[in-house]
Amino acid sequence: MTNQDYGIDFERIKELISKYEEIKRFGQIKRYNEESTKKDFILPLFEALGWNVYSRIEKNYSMKTKNSLLMNEDENFRGFD
Repeated sequence: MTNQDYGIDFERIKELISKYEEIKRFGQIKRYNEESTKKDFILPLFEALGWNVYSRIEKNYSMKTKNSLLMNEDENFRGFD
C-alpha cells in the first residue's frame, strides 16, 4: 500500500510542523488558545490524514452516547444492561 491509498497529504503535514516550529521559535505559542490551536493545527492535521473534518452531514456519535445517558424513563431507558 502507498500513502495515496490512505489519502495522506505528507506535504501538508510537513507545512504544519514547520508552521508550529516557527511560531514556537518566535515565542508566539503562548497566544494560542484551544480554539485557535484546533483551527490552525488540529483540524488541518486531521484533514491531511484524509479525514472529512468539515462535513456537518456525518453523524456525531459522541453526542449520541452522551444523549443516551441522559434519556429518561419515558424513552425506555434501561441503564447499562
